[in-house]
Amino acid sequence: MTADARGANGSAAVAAGSLILLALVGHSVADRLWLALVPAAALMVLAARDLHLWQVGRDGMLGVVGTLVLQGGSLLLLLLALANAITTTLLRLEPAWTATLDRWSASLFLLGVILFGTAAAIAGVLPRGSAVAFAASIPLGFALDAVAERMAGSGLVTVIAPGALLSGVGFYVGLGIFAFSLIRLGLVARRPPGVVVDGGSRRTTRG
Repeated sequence: MTADARGANGSAAVAAGSLILLALVGHSVADRLWLALVPAAALMVLAARDLHLWQVGRDGMLGVVGTLVLQGGSLLLLLLALANAITTTLLRLEPAWTATLDRWSASLFLLGVILFGTAAAIAGVLPRGSAVAFAASIPLGFALDAVAERMAGSGLVTVIAPGALLSGVGFYVGLGIFAFSLIRLGLVARRPPGVVVDGGSRRTTRG
């Protein structure tokens, strides 16, 4: 276990996941609670670093790349959220370029989630089930929304109503799975260094 890994913990991951859940659940009470996603994006930069370090290199080059891409996507989402707040709230403008950048940053974040979660699942240092859920969460949300949209526009009476009813549900399902799996990974990473979780079992590492 390296000195850097000893200093890494899952507090940022737990905090980020909790803020995401706060935004998902709380926005129905106060719409401004969606703003909790802004600090969550900032914490994701730290969470990715800490979870990567906790795996002490066992996630390999894929883990390194996944960490950097996830951090980059999170940072872009954070900067764009701040830029959107300035342009829409202070300047009262809605420039078209923000929508394009939003799509790019979301795509980069999505790629980072897939790469990071896949690397963690292969490494088996963190719980594989949570790592797989992390990697699949956002893609699953997009897939569910795509299916619902196709159902709603299919022209078939029997599926139009269910499709319209399920429209947008994928976003909440995907983000919810992402948040819970992130919290789970963070809680494991808060355990004492040297404990490796693999398929639910625990063993002590060396080095």
